[in-house]
Amino acid sequence: METKIKSDSKVVGIRGASGFLGKAISEALIENGFRVIGLRRDFTLVKLKDCDVVINLAGRNINCRWNAKNRKEIYDSRILTTGRIASAFLECGTDAPPLLISVSATGIYPSTDGSHPEPQLFDEDSTTKPDTFLSKVCNDWEREALKANSVSRVAVTRLGVVIDKSGGAFPKLVLPFRMKIAARIASGNQPFSWISLKDVIGSILYIIENNSMEGIFNLTSPEITTNREITRILSKRYKTLIPFVIPKILLRMIFGKSHILLTEGAKVYPKRLFESGYKFIEPNF
Repeated sequence: METKIKSDSKVVGIRGASGFLGKAISEALIENGFRVIGLRRDFTLVKLKDCDVVINLAGRNINCRWNAKNRKEIYDSRILTTGRIASAFLECGTDAPPLLISVSATGIYPSTDGSHPEPQLFDEDSTTKPDTFLSKVCNDWEREALKANSVSRVAVTRLGVVIDKSGGAFPKLVLPFRMKIAARIASGNQPFSWISLKDVIGSILYIIENNSMEGIFNLTSPEITTNREITRILSKRYKTLIPFVIPKILLRMIFGKSHILLTEGAKVYPKRLFESGYKFIEPNF
C-alpha cells in the first residue's frame, strides 16, 4: 500500500510523541507533509483547536511487575490522560479537532496459554469483559476516548505487539537467538498477535485519509502466529545451536502476574481494517 497521502498541511497533535511509537509516527507524518506538534500534559485548548488530528499514545510501559504502585501508574497514565483529552474536545465543541485517534490494546480480549486445541478468534464484534487487570485498563481507556465522539470522529486502535528492527519488543525478542539460543517461552502454543511498525503507520495514515473510519479497529497482522512458530522462524534465521524452554513458573517468579504478557496471548483478527479496504504492507512475520 502506498502510504503517501495528501495532507493539505494538516496539523497533527501527538500526546506521547517521545516514545518509540510516537517518534516513528511523527517522522512518517512529517514525510507525508503534515505538521506535527507534541501535546504536553499541560496542553491548552488554544493549542488543541489548532490541530486537525490528535493522536493519543500516552501510557506507562506495562512491562514491569504489577505491584500496587505500577498498576496505578499504568491505569492513571492511560485513563486520566485520555479522559482529559476527551474533556478538552467536548469543551472545544464545534472547534474541536475533526479526528481523535486513541490507542488501546489487544489486552482487552481474553488471553490463553494455548492449552486448548483451537483458541477463540476475536474481532471487533467480539464481546469483551473487564474482568482482568489488562481488560479493565483497556475497557476504561476506550470508554474515555469514545466520549469525544459527540463532537469529533473517534478511532480507537487496539494494538498488537508492534514489531520492528529499530526498537520496541523485537530487539529483546531476538536477543537470545542472536546468541544462538532458541528460547521458546513456556508451551509456545500461546497466540502472538502482532503488527509491523510499517502497518501501524499505514493504518493511521489510512484512518486519517478516510472519513468513514471511526469506532474500534484491531491493529494486528492477519497472520496470527504463536510463540512456537516465532521460535522456529528465528531459530532458522539465526541458525541457533541450543534449544531452550523458559518455564512458565520461572517467569511467574520473576515478573509476578505480568508473566501473562509472555506466557499468554489472544488470537485477534483485524476484521474492520480488511473490510475498509486497507492493504497490509508486511502481513508475514
